[in-house]
Amino acid sequence: MKSRLNKSCADCGVYALKHLECLLLGLDLSLVDDEIMHGCRQKIALDIREAAHDPMLIQLMAEHVPSEYETSDVFNIEEG
Repeated sequence: MKSRLNKSCADCGVYALKHLECLLLGLDLSLVDDEIMHGCRQKIALDIREAAHDPMLIQLMAEHVPSEYETSDVFNIEEG
């Protein structure tokens, strides 16, 4: 992997998602590079926009019931 990635300091979230994607798919992390981040950011935004208009996801979100952990402000991991 190259050193000094994320030179723009604006793509931390995109880098995190792309690193996870590489790890989950067994891809080489060297594929993640500053030169592709602009396109990756646009692709992620488009995917989110499309998901927001997906009738199935809209229905699932309408039926979602949060767990007690989603509604609490603080979760102590030692209490389990």
